[in-house]
Amino acid sequence: MKSIAITVILSAAFASLANAAEYSPYPKQGVYSGTDQQFERELTIQPNGKFTLEVMQKGKAGNLRSGSGEGKLADAPGGWDFSEGRCSMTLKRASGGMKLHVEGCSGSWGDVPFDGLYKPANGADSAANESSNSKTTASAATTGNLPSRKELLNHWMDLQVFTVAGKNITAMAKPMAGDPKLAQIEKYAQAAFIIDVSSNYAAMSANDQAKSPVNMVNIPLPKLAANEGILFQAGCTSGKLNNVIAINVSRQQGNNMQSHRTSAWMLDSSFQAKEVKPANKVKCPEISSEY
Repeated sequence: MKSIAITVILSAAFASLANAAEYSPYPKQGVYSGTDQQFERELTIQPNGKFTLEVMQKGKAGNLRSGSGEGKLADAPGGWDFSEGRCSMTLKRASGGMKLHVEGCSGSWGDVPFDGLYKPANGADSAANESSNSKTTASAATTGNLPSRKELLNHWMDLQVFTVAGKNITAMAKPMAGDPKLAQIEKYAQAAFIIDVSSNYAAMSANDQAKSPVNMVNIPLPKLAANEGILFQAGCTSGKLNNVIAINVSRQQGNNMQSHRTSAWMLDSSFQAKEVKPANKVKCPEISSEY
């Protein structure tokens, strides 16, 4: 009888340790939607409890209201909370998702309704840093790895500015140093669709420039040989699709330059980067010397 009792006690102890190891003080990472008929709402939560919250009014472009906030959640009874100055936010567990409530944040986040039930996007938890296995889809980069708006302003170049589902999108590319002997070849470390509340970073305050954009979706770039570079074409179309970014690989051989189309990408209404095929059928304006 004693051995049985000891076994039961040890089993309970090990179960308790296992549960403690699995415990996290933060909500499950992922993208959550609180969209209704009037506003699009998106809450992104990272594994370390950091969050971004964006709200955009639906309707025709013009005087639409928008707002965004960010911070780090802390464990609280029945859920999680965040506070900074007068601004506070609470998340409570609810059937099918989480109930969000904000107080005193209109001055810093924007005068829009943030409150509501936020459900996992697409009906299932979707981590913001999860890479897609699809050959034609590039997933959003995690907020924790995003560059600041100041870095984007000073070290990236704009390819095109447009809107998707009422949100500001800027297609951008980050140049990198190349071989001085191949002066006509342009190299890029990264390209992405930047999703943010505004595309005019130069007009933002220093405080806002220090923050990261709402999100960004990487545009896959081809592997290059030493004598190859990339030539972007923006404002391209394919049938009814527009705002397509075409990618060309240019090759320098002596004083001659050759260029051929390798891929084309667009950002769809679900904020996924999708490859447009066939790339050589995509129609683009003349290649600008700017790119």
